[in-house]
Amino acid sequence: MRNTRLGPFADVSRLTLGGGGLGQIWGESSEAEAVATVHAALAAGINMIDTAPSYGACEAVIASALRGVVPAGVRITTKCQLGTASVGSVATKLEESLDASLEAMRLDRVDLYFLHSNICEDDTVYAHGNEYRAAFATPWSQYVEEVVPAFEDLERRGRIGAWGITGVGARSRSFRRRRVPARLGSESAHPVRRGCPSARKSSCLGSSAYDGRLSDRASTPTRRATLSDAPS
Repeated sequence: MRNTRLGPFADVSRLTLGGGGLGQIWGESSEAEAVATVHAALAAGINMIDTAPSYGACEAVIASALRGVVPAGVRITTKCQLGTASVGSVATKLEESLDASLEAMRLDRVDLYFLHSNICEDDTVYAHGNEYRAAFATPWSQYVEEVVPAFEDLERRGRIGAWGITGVGARSRSFRRRRVPARLGSESAHPVRRGCPSARKSSCLGSSAYDGRLSDRASTPTRRATLSDAPS
């Protein structure tokens, strides 16, 4: 297995184990098969497991497979599908989601915690599904004013090792000029760079969807050798 650096983390495998299959959202399997898959992936040198509450029984599988003990060098991620939260509620919602994920996986912390929502302009109107925008999209102003500070607080308190984002809305090109304060992208954009313009002391990570310098073709953090340790 070839390894690379992922933001603040050294020696991360270029392949990661995605949680969707473990949670049976891509097709029927069994808990025993999912647990065996986790063990086989770790034995093969994969050292990052990407989970989310929305990935079915994925987090319960992690609990069964690891029994509360993460092997040395293995990184665990999870996510929060925040959408558009009421003003002033973001920090609580992110922490409650993290608490539930940690309880489900029988862990004390995760290495990476992602915003599992599209970031959009405040006035974005989606051509399809706009009536559901509040469920899947987080407005730019809420991201900057509430999401970033909440993630940074979780990191300062040691509850997470780093944080990141999973995607942007249809008008994502405008964000490139704004230098979004995030240093790791997931799902639609997973590569990394160091340095975070508005939160440089934070272990957040950023993708090419925002600075236009790194590849954003990976659907999991280290798939297809697209990661790089680019300068800030």
